[in-house]
Amino acid sequence: MQFCFSHARYLAAKRAVIALSVIVLFYFIIIQYNYLHIDINLKSAAHIPDVNEAKTTFKFTPAFDGKSFLTSAIYTNLSNCLNHQDVIVNGWEYNVKNNNFICCFRLKNGKPLDITSNQKLSSIYAHMPLRRIQYRCPVQVEFNLIEYVSIVNDMKATCQEDISYYVKVSLPLASQDSSIAICSLISYRSQDAAILVEWFEAQRLLGVNKIVTYTQELNSDALRVLDYYESIGLAYVIREFDMPEKDKLPRFLGEQNARQWTDKEVVSLDCNARLLGFKYVIMCDKDEFVVPNFTKFGFSLRKALDQMFDIKTAGVQLNPKVHVTTWIPDNRSSTLFINKYLNSTTSIADRHKYIYMPQRTVVGSTTIHSFTACRGYKRYTAMSTVLDFHHYRSCANSFVKYQSVLNREKQTNNIEYHGKNTGNVCADFKQHAQSGMKVIGKQIEKNVLEVRKQLGIAYQ
Repeated sequence: MQFCFSHARYLAAKRAVIALSVIVLFYFIIIQYNYLHIDINLKSAAHIPDVNEAKTTFKFTPAFDGKSFLTSAIYTNLSNCLNHQDVIVNGWEYNVKNNNFICCFRLKNGKPLDITSNQKLSSIYAHMPLRRIQYRCPVQVEFNLIEYVSIVNDMKATCQEDISYYVKVSLPLASQDSSIAICSLISYRSQDAAILVEWFEAQRLLGVNKIVTYTQELNSDALRVLDYYESIGLAYVIREFDMPEKDKLPRFLGEQNARQWTDKEVVSLDCNARLLGFKYVIMCDKDEFVVPNFTKFGFSLRKALDQMFDIKTAGVQLNPKVHVTTWIPDNRSSTLFINKYLNSTTSIADRHKYIYMPQRTVVGSTTIHSFTACRGYKRYTAMSTVLDFHHYRSCANSFVKYQSVLNREKQTNNIEYHGKNTGNVCADFKQHAQSGMKVIGKQIEKNVLEVRKQLGIAYQ
């Protein structure tokens, strides 16, 4: 009996150990699954934001001497290339001959403060009659003492008391976790609202903290989407972008000319200045996705960037894999646009973008497709083993310059292009399946459908 009792105790203990091992193993499987498949259920049910809530609108202020139009003034004390306190003022400037200008400050105690400077960065299209400009005004007083600033380019003129010539000085945007921000420039006219929801949900999944964007003549559905993501703190929307001197210098958003690019550069300056408080800033349109290597980093874009940016890296260039939306869809029945077009080209340097660290970059050097690293820092092209960059767009004649690379391994079966002039350019490009975008689509689908439903937006 003693033997039987001991044997029974032994068998019971063995079963307990096995059961415990199974529980521990199951626990670690669940942890790993959650790491790779993050549940991003909405913080609360999607709601329709209050339309009466105050919104930020885009304004430009003519300077007193008529030489410039000012959009924003940002106080910064970045310890980067210059390592001193500045107020940087963005806008447009007529092509004045001298570099010297006067920074006209109005302090909160009502006293004026005039500072002469020669630190300005002009447009890459410097020959344009109205060019984009950034003025740098060094100051020796703290931000809490400064209220307004204006610029005078005519050194014979004096600063005015009339506050209508001044713009309010503000701090860069920030949050408790000011890690990753996206500068996404202008949403206008026919931007697809349903696809816009997909883009924002993808950024939420990947851990982006703030997205700055602008609007011009945007349709009401897309505006509701921006309102929603602003209401939950992800977006910062600056509405009703406008350009000065349209009667003298007519142009329209969407045109491909130097005047329109100058206006976009003003937006880029304004946007990047507002994001100087973030560790990483991504230049990215709303048809582009920066995707980390899931095997190494899960869905954490921050982990990928922390590995990529060593102590000497200022920024990286992103060469896109183009998802040609005039190819036959991979999955016609998908409820998501991004999962209808999972195939892409290989990486090419077409309309490349970048990620940079403001602390290591020359302030004001950030344009739509380039930036300048501070002395002692480097820039390079991101490797797809760490980050992939996906661009969804239709075929274009400009792709002809990449034709020898993209159709080096021709794959013409089951490819159909419904175009006239560009059919021969993209039709035989080698197609590559992108499992990363498929995973993202699967992960965000539930939230996308919920937001669309609550906002009354249908995907056509």
